[in-house]
Parts: sequence; C-alpha cells; structure tokens
Amino acid sequence: MADESRLVILGLLRRDRELCACELQAAIGVTHATVSHHMHVLQEAGLVGSERRGKWVYYHLAEDGRAEAP
Repeated sequence: MADESRLVILGLLRRDRELCACELQAAIGVTHATVSHHMHVLQEAGLVGSERRGKWVYYHLAEDGRAEAP
C-alpha cells in the first residue's frame, strides 16, 4: 500500500466491483506495465483476485480477504 495508485485502484474496484486492466490503466493514467505491477502487489497481499477472459484480465476485490490463487 506504499503507493497512492493502489489505494485508488482499490477504491475503483470497490465502486465498480470489477474492472479490466485497460480500464484501470485509463482511470489512473499509467502504463499497462505499471498497472500490472500494482495488481501483482495487490494480489500477493490477498486484496485482489483476477480472471482472464480472452486477452483481457479482469480484477475484483477478494471476497474473503485472500484472493484465489491463479
């Protein structure tokens, strides 16, 4: 949680329930690589889960405090 962008991402996911990486990229104004880095940190912390659908990855808040393993 050392980066403010991660707090913004969590707020967006709380509001919208689920967002793809491209939507997060546009919302916080960073590169795809930066979104991927932030999401990796949040997943490792067990705060966020993900699901791949075709070429897109969709993220959501972890329901039980621990995200499912990829």
